[in-house]
Amino acid sequence: MNHSFNIDIAKKYDINQAIMIEVIKRCDEERVEYTFITKEFFYDTFIYWTKKQIKEVITELEQNKIIKVRDNNFYAIIDKNLNN
Repeated sequence: MNHSFNIDIAKKYDINQAIMIEVIKRCDEERVEYTFITKEFFYDTFIYWTKKQIKEVITELEQNKIIKVRDNNFYAIIDKNLNN
């Protein structure tokens, strides 16, 4: 799997958040309200980040009101500017 990110998003937030946003968007191809993504998927996908780093990126995205997490496994991008 190739990981990429939008440089404008990376400038606004940071590279880690930009990468996570792209993966969540890729998982949400149907543009449903929430996408089911397990922690194990994140751990297997982001082999270059520790579990702690993954949790920190998700927390930062939530605090920046970019994503919303429901029931620990359902993710939605709530920043409408990023849903393109």
